[in-house]
Amino acid sequence: MLLVHYDLNKPIILTCDASLYGKSAVLSHRYGNTEKPIMIASKSLSDAEKNYSQLDKEALSIIFGVTKFHKYIYGRQVTIYTDHKPLLGLFGEHKQLPE
Repeated sequence: MLLVHYDLNKPIILTCDASLYGKSAVLSHRYGNTEKPIMIASKSLSDAEKNYSQLDKEALSIIFGVTKFHKYIYGRQVTIYTDHKPLLGLFGEHKQLPE
């Protein structure tokens, strides 16, 4: 996998996922119809985190990604991708965080 350099002029995408044993996040840029990764981070879940519901694990992966890459996304518009449909009900496609 080829990583690309961070570019202030490109849109930022944060893709997050969780499994039974870990959480991961990928920070990437969009180039045309493709995404190219800038950085990749992952971490094993603690024993306590392994007992979380899947909804909580997926939300935890988003918190992990935002925290891990905060230097790159602070003050920028970020698109967050997750494969966990129940989270979309909380953050819907057009919902934004309160200011």
